[in-house]
Amino acid sequence: MQIRRLFKQVLHTLLPLFLLTVAFNASAWPNKPIHIIVPFPPGSASDLIARTLAEKLQTRFSNAMVVENRPGAGGTIATTELAKSAKDGYTIMIGTMGTHAIAPSLYKGLAVDYQRDLVPISIVAELPLLVVATRELPINSMQDLVNLAVAGIAQVKAGKLRALAVAAPQRSPIAPDVPTMAEAGFPGIDSTLWIAVFVATGTPPEILNTLNSEINQSMQQAEAKEKLAALGATVLGTSLDSASKRFRDDTAKWQQVTRRPGLTHQLLTRNAFIRPNSGLSGSAPFQSFCIWP
Repeated sequence: MQIRRLFKQVLHTLLPLFLLTVAFNASAWPNKPIHIIVPFPPGSASDLIARTLAEKLQTRFSNAMVVENRPGAGGTIATTELAKSAKDGYTIMIGTMGTHAIAPSLYKGLAVDYQRDLVPISIVAELPLLVVATRELPINSMQDLVNLAVAGIAQVKAGKLRALAVAAPQRSPIAPDVPTMAEAGFPGIDSTLWIAVFVATGTPPEILNTLNSEINQSMQQAEAKEKLAALGATVLGTSLDSASKRFRDDTAKWQQVTRRPGLTHQLLTRNAFIRPNSGLSGSAPFQSFCIWP
């Protein structure tokens, strides 16, 4: 009885101290550098977005932010590193529709289950994909399109290409005169590229909520919006639930696309995805092709 009584006294003494320590550690987060993994090389759009975010978060957290570039293998190298990192919020990752919704269907034998092992914190931005044609070609609309479908906002702005349509449900604020695919006569086509921030599954909910709030507020700052607008991107900032739903839905959508007969890994990563038997060809980059149902 004495031993049992002594055990209860020790438990009653230590339990409040344990709970206090847990609460202190949670409230003190972050208290060391946060690493942002980027699955693309320095100078890429994702890298510039990551550095913009790092600059703003460093000010808000009064804490060091470290951007680390881990390019290669369609983002799978960087994603594997994130999934195996400590579940403490000190390692986050910039991911795109290409690296996180499409890549899992293209690369076989991955050590990571993207839906199980990753949590999207927020969809921070969208980048509209345009169907364009060189100005040398006699093409002025989607109906005139004969042999070229590539995406590129920068070249359109430079006057080298003529924009025919934007592959999104609404017109883009950076190209308001360009019709949507539906307006151009091709309804049901949406291939808007999103940029999101991810962490490893198992990260405590309070840290997820803090990251979501701070990331969204950081990207809503005027300077951040201006920097992203220069890249052709529009700042979003979603809830945890909305980010998870879009991640899940787009993954399922691209699984259906990649399973179509006759599609190869090389075709999907090096060429525009063109309507079968349409007589069209393309050579758009991995993250710049459209879905033709």
